Amino acid sequence: MGIAEYCSKLDSKNADIKYLQSYNIISSYRSSILSSSLRQKWEEGKLDEFILKSIIKIQSLIRMFLKKLKIRKKKLKIDNFHGLCYISDAEYESNSKYTGDCKHLMRHGFGVQFWENGSIYEGIWKFDQKWGKGFFSWPDGSTLEGLWERDKVNGFGILIKTNHSKYCGYWKDDFKHGFGTETWINNAKYEGNYEKGKINGHGKLFIEDGTSYDGNFVDGRKEGEGICQWKCGTKYEGTWKNNQMDGYGELKWLDGRV
Repeated sequence: MGIAEYCSKLDSKNADIKYLQSYNIISSYRSSILSSSLRQKWEEGKLDEFILKSIIKIQSLIRMFLKKLKIRKKKLKIDNFHGLCYISDAEYESNSKYTGDCKHLMRHGFGVQFWENGSIYEGIWKFDQKWGKGFFSWPDGSTLEGLWERDKVNGFGILIKTNHSKYCGYWKDDFKHGFGTETWINNAKYEGNYEKGKINGHGKLFIEDGTSYDGNFVDGRKEGEGICQWKCGTKYEGTWKNNQMDGYGELKWLDGRV
């Protein structure tokens, strides 16, 4: 690709750093001052004025891009001409730091990011977004291991909190969504459907005192058709509203009374 063609691409509305396909190009043109050899050619009239202006323009674009990313203390190792680089202690948004694979100076491949508040993500990236299998930990010790897509948890994931509650199930855009199982420190357990982070739809709830409920939920509340059985043997089968028996139903006692 010639200099003129290269510059025309950089001038286009959708221009981006993808045209800088190797760190060799960045290294060659990162300085705002022309190298002594180029300056000498210019003084001797051997360097076309258009090419000179083009090189200066490329330098300016590169500096502007690096400043935007706020990358400091970078250490790059080129694996191959068109492939991944390794970047260390790169500073991104909110003073977070990233170490790992990159492509065109974007987080891409396997890497670890450290946030100022102590949060850590270790896993796969795709063009500056968490995308693939990863492990996230919070400052309080809570952890989430699962799948990410478009920088959010999507797919199967396991969340363990410091209060010993545990969720194993599916996620959508950082919310529990789909089938999952959740347990709490008091030995209570729920298995069933979630929607946008809340218990919604059919599920089974087992409480530590031996009570169980099998039926429909709305935003975490028993609502609709459901069967509840208490440890003493009493059983109610019917409709519920706001966690209360409401509407038509049948209550059976242990002694057979209805």
